Amino acid sequence: MKRRSRVLSLKRSLQVQTENGPVMGRYLIAADGAKGPMAKWLGFQDRKRRIAGALEAEALTEIDRPDTLHLELGLVKNGYLWNFPKADGYSIGIGAFQGGGNQNLRAIATEYAKLFGVEFSSIRQQGHPICAWDGNQRLHTQQAVLAGEAACVVDPLTAEGIRPSMFSGLKASEAINEALSGDLNALSRYSEVMAEEWGAEMQWAARIAKLFYRLPKVGYRVGVHQPAATRRVGQILSGQIGYRDVANTALNRLSQGLLGN
Repeated sequence: MKRRSRVLSLKRSLQVQTENGPVMGRYLIAADGAKGPMAKWLGFQDRKRRIAGALEAEALTEIDRPDTLHLELGLVKNGYLWNFPKADGYSIGIGAFQGGGNQNLRAIATEYAKLFGVEFSSIRQQGHPICAWDGNQRLHTQQAVLAGEAACVVDPLTAEGIRPSMFSGLKASEAINEALSGDLNALSRYSEVMAEEWGAEMQWAARIAKLFYRLPKVGYRVGVHQPAATRRVGQILSGQIGYRDVANTALNRLSQGLLGN
């Protein structure tokens, strides 16, 4: 197995300069995350994206309810806290979108972690930006495509990134395979497929998020607190249904809740 090597630069000829020397390729999938330089190196200077920030830590501890996922709304403006049970502890974190103001995310997460007997300040924390979807855009160049957070595919409502990144990676690999087989329109079709199959869903997610994060207490009362809504979120996260299947009901309930607040 070849040793991983950090990328240092990229030339127009698709020669990637690494710590272990140059690597050449006919096509490139840029999937180096929210902080990666590949998109700019390929000429994507002004991507559409909604920036969010996250801070998380892995706590090694005994778990009371390993089958329960915890989400907290209200303690953080324009965001939420989470506690994901794992085999040997918890993954505790906090995320906030733009518009959350000047909040001390570390202090909020520290108080939240105490609810589970975890001293957040005593464990290693990792902070990172999140590039959420903020509109359909061109995701290809002549010989390359963007995928994952480099393509700004994160869900603007839940900040879920793993599933959309895997989806974009699969579609990108299919496009590259078709391009290698001689299809001259394969890469441009990748941008179209992402807009039609993912962007269309994210338009609904963005509309719900706009109302939901405006007044999280209302969102909790008419949405999260309802068992049926919780089941729907689980179905969305597992890919069983899409946002378009629940958007009208969700938007109506949130609008009525805002008017009655």
